[in-house]
Amino acid sequence: MGEIRSMEVELEVDVNADRERVFTALTTGTHVWWGAPYLENKEATDVIMEPKLGGHFYEQWDYLSDEGAGALLGSVVAIKPPELLRMRGSFGMSKRAVVGVVSFELTETSKGTHINFYHHAFGEIDAESEERYTAGWDELLDRLKYFVEEGRAKGVRADLVPD
Repeated sequence: MGEIRSMEVELEVDVNADRERVFTALTTGTHVWWGAPYLENKEATDVIMEPKLGGHFYEQWDYLSDEGAGALLGSVVAIKPPELLRMRGSFGMSKRAVVGVVSFELTETSKGTHINFYHHAFGEIDAESEERYTAGWDELLDRLKYFVEEGRAKGVRADLVPD
């Protein structure tokens, strides 16, 4: 059994786009910028966000499966478009006893949108996992920024973005 401890990842990023556009990309465009290696299953075929209170955030592992193969990463516990998205879940730490809360707080600035990001988790978390999650969230926020600003994608469904 691993050590029970808490983890706190806090990051900030500025995106040169209005808050509505960033929030839309964050919620309904997640599958375009979220992808490997930040998946529970490297064979995932989609990443789906249901942007509503109680909505699910999950990986789909097989388009053809009637059995719903996939992994629930989190559930929406607070949402206020275009300024707040908060989810609770394991966020890929489901092989261990971990519960976490992830928050995206969007503030409009003179140059676009400022995102304050938080991932606070509690459970069987080692220092290496905390470092990996900090680096991973940093890259995912960069992917979101890249997608919104440049129209380019690096996600599991990047094929949906026109060249």
